[in-house]
Amino acid sequence: MPACERKADALLLRAAASVAGNVFCRSGLIVITRATLRRNFSRSKDAKTQGVRRQALTTNAEAFLVYSIRMITEVEPIPAAVVQRSRDVASERLQTDSRILAYTRWDIIPVAAALLHCAYFFGMFCLFPYVPLWVMLALGFTYSVSISWNINGISHNFIHNPYFRSPLLNRLFSILESVTVGFSQVFYECIHMQHHKGNADRPDESGDMIDWISIYKHGHDGEAESALSYTFLSFFREDPKTAYRELKRKSRREAFWGVTELTLFVSNFVILGILNWPYICFLLPFWYFGHCLSYLNGYYRHYGGNPDEPMA
Repeated sequence: MPACERKADALLLRAAASVAGNVFCRSGLIVITRATLRRNFSRSKDAKTQGVRRQALTTNAEAFLVYSIRMITEVEPIPAAVVQRSRDVASERLQTDSRILAYTRWDIIPVAAALLHCAYFFGMFCLFPYVPLWVMLALGFTYSVSISWNINGISHNFIHNPYFRSPLLNRLFSILESVTVGFSQVFYECIHMQHHKGNADRPDESGDMIDWISIYKHGHDGEAESALSYTFLSFFREDPKTAYRELKRKSRREAFWGVTELTLFVSNFVILGILNWPYICFLLPFWYFGHCLSYLNGYYRHYGGNPDEPMA
């Protein structure tokens, strides 16, 4: 096997090992990117600068490797058990015979969890007139935690691994998630994929950066900002206009659905407020706090890493 192929295979195994523990990761990424990696390895003449070129991007799976993994000249050996585990996961994804689920029957778990989360959201509204305040406070706090859990679990995995074979079911599930957590799933996907491109990068000389939600964006002297400010201020720093322009550049159809999801979730909040205005006043702080918890999760998933080494 040529040296370029050996290095490409080694990198792929390392990437597979890093995601083997994630049941919902799209293992098809290895199949999709194999030829592209080898082709770009062959083109590079300098071993120290070998890497995947951005022009090779054709799929989200390739984008994950291009922007999240820096090529290295020496790759640590991967334990055989880990390699076999990643292959088993890939085999299950590609061979599932489910007529509904796209990659694995295990995806019924996050789908069911999303349905329960949505039922919980509307259940709080129904219970509000009948239960004591202390019960509602407990339910509201639980809803806050569940927003972060949903965004970083169900919604996140849905971005990389759409659960259904049917585009219609995937669209309906995206709307369901948007209403439940109070933010457009399509916009979240756009922001998240931009995050993978930049991978919490630092601002360049002109102050520009790739990752819109990088923990270094509002820091000083090349350091990450404080966890407190990132957690509680990031919600107000979101820029839907930038995300919309990026969506529109890629696909007017997706931009339309992103705006539709935003409209549906805002309309839902307005209707709940009209039906019971004390309830929406009660709900909004917990909704905000839930998104803050999601930012807190994102902060510590990247804090301490080296933004100049995407593999970190």
